[in-house]
This record gives sequence, C-alpha cells and structure tokens, in this order.
Amino acid sequence: IHGSGSSRRNNKWYLSTVSHLQRNGIAVLLPDKRGCEKSEGAWIGSDFRQLSTDTKSAVDFIINESNLHYSKIGLVGMSQGGWIAPIVATESSDISFIVSMSGASVTTDEQLDFEMVYNIEPYTYKFLARLIAPILVRQIRNKDYYSPIAGFDPIPYWKQIRIPVFFAFGGNDTNLPVDDCIKRLKAHNLEHFKIKTYPNGGHGILDPETYKVNQEFLNDLDDFINETNI
Repeated sequence: IHGSGSSRRNNKWYLSTVSHLQRNGIAVLLPDKRGCEKSEGAWIGSDFRQLSTDTKSAVDFIINESNLHYSKIGLVGMSQGGWIAPIVATESSDISFIVSMSGASVTTDEQLDFEMVYNIEPYTYKFLARLIAPILVRQIRNKDYYSPIAGFDPIPYWKQIRIPVFFAFGGNDTNLPVDDCIKRLKAHNLEHFKIKTYPNGGHGILDPETYKVNQEFLNDLDDFINETNI
C-alpha cells in the first residue's frame, strides 16, 4: 500500500522491497496508486477509507484471478499505507497478516506536528520550532490534500485486528515520532504485535548512507511473512 503523495513505477523504495520478497518466493501485487501512472481517479481529496477501497479491490483481483495461486494474502503498508492497512483488514476476512513499514500509530496531526518541528528546527531554536509547528499544522489542515485525513486516529482500527502484525520503524526517522508510536501501541495493549526499531534506518527504514532499504529489516520481513504460513 503506497505512501503519501504521488507515486511512480520506478520508485526504488517500493521496487527494492518487492524484489527482495520475490527473490524469496513471495509474490507481490504493486498496483499504480490512485491518480498515478495508469490508475484513474485522484488521491488528492481522498480520505483513508476511500483509499482503502483500492487495496480491497487489489485483494479481490488476486482472489478472483483463477491463474493466481496463493497460500495467504497479506498487506505491506508503507509509510502512509500503514494507516490504511488496518482499515482494510477490519473490513476483509481475506487478510492473514499486516506489515506496517514506517507507518505511524499516532494521529495524522501528531505525525505532521513532529515532522514540522524537524523541518523548522534548523532555522531557529527548538523551543520556537515547537511553538511554530502547531500553527502551521492548523493551516495545513485546511489544504485539499490534507483536510480529508486530518485528525485520523489508527488505534481504533488496530484494536480490532486479530491477525499477525509487524510494526517496523527506523530509529532515525524524521517524519514520525517513533518513540511515541511505540508508547502508544503499548498504552493501548497492542504490544503483542511484533514491534522492532532499526537504529540505522530512517523513514522507510532506508540506510542513510546507501539509501537502500535496511537489509536486516528485509530479512525480518521475509521471516515474518513465512512464519504466518506455518
């Protein structure tokens, strides 16, 4: 499930993850995001429930194609896709596992506030950045691309999930508050999910030097998916 913004088929973040899974015998369906490449519609102005219908359609495609043979179907939500994945899983009994790859468990506004502080901080004092960020967040809440998802809280959906879940975070993520995300999961008694932080990974669990997806995470991703088929 795609992250925020537009998406292109040559996105190395997606393709490197897909390639690793394919090399390890795991088939991947990576559809064009709504409004991108050859996909119709528009992601701008769509809320997460609307975007979740695209993933449900992809699942239905796998199930209804007679030449596609599979053991189980799971979701890999990448960044913003980590907010969408639990919505799909609460409405489909065909999902056997979820991977949230740098997906936030805090609200959309809390995530944006954290990201704003990081973006502003290089130009002023940190305490000023923390004062300015909420003002900018309030302004952004009214933008066409953000207002449909403003205030979204994923926890009510995660509380309904009864299938294996793997939350993977990058320790150097500057887009979302990793520590707060983990604390929130535990505060809502969701620590039974697999939760792991990769110290050398940033947002998307990318290695800051090579800009490739962290190999330790890819190995863990492969193991997690295979364990769900035991």
